[in-house]
Amino acid sequence: MNMLVQPSPLPEELDRGYLGRIMRINGYRRLKEMTEAMAAHFGREGTSRRELTVHALLSRMAAMSEVQFAQRCRRQFKIDHLCQLNFDQGSKAGCLAPGCG
Repeated sequence: MNMLVQPSPLPEELDRGYLGRIMRINGYRRLKEMTEAMAAHFGREGTSRRELTVHALLSRMAAMSEVQFAQRCRRQFKIDHLCQLNFDQGSKAGCLAPGCG
């Protein structure tokens, strides 16, 4: 079994940022090598990416279900996107999301 450091996702981190941080912490430079190492870490080495996606591996690294991980990333993106829309509209626009300022 391959032992990897499993950091928690940061509050504003999207899935690809989380993947990049996992790669840096564990000393991997290539996505293929990292996904193979994650699969081996969870006892699923040799499993095809169709059966075990990068999203599934990342959710396991975060110790979350795939649904929780997807909702977390999607919710954060929507809030960031709404804040950007608000910023782009200038001082006339009202706040579109809680915590947006």
